[in-house]
Amino acid sequence: MTGGTPGGGPPADFAAVVRQISLDAWRTNHARADELVNIAAAVREQGTLTPDQRERATSLAHHLRGSAGTFGHAAVAVSAERIERLLRGMSTTPGRDLHRLDRLIDDVHEALERDPTPDL
Repeated sequence: MTGGTPGGGPPADFAAVVRQISLDAWRTNHARADELVNIAAAVREQGTLTPDQRERATSLAHHLRGSAGTFGHAAVAVSAERIERLLRGMSTTPGRDLHRLDRLIDDVHEALERDPTPDL
């Protein structure tokens, strides 16, 4: 067996590799959350949610949810799921839903700040 430890376990640097992948995902998730902030700001300025904005924001939330869940960031995954559901049901004139979206995006940012990488 190559690349493993004598006992057949993962290589010694396995934890470091996983931490780096997790950190890369955390950075990407931060960028996704930042893009959600930008979309929400544009919707607020325009007063409407366009189909393209809905599609992009829903996709960001979906990918954020999956990535966060994969790397054990449960609070991020839960908030991202709520964002995704909210966006799917949001009218083109969002009103109060926009305030709820802002709060959920804030929740994502706060959770990302608390837990950048899982303990291995």
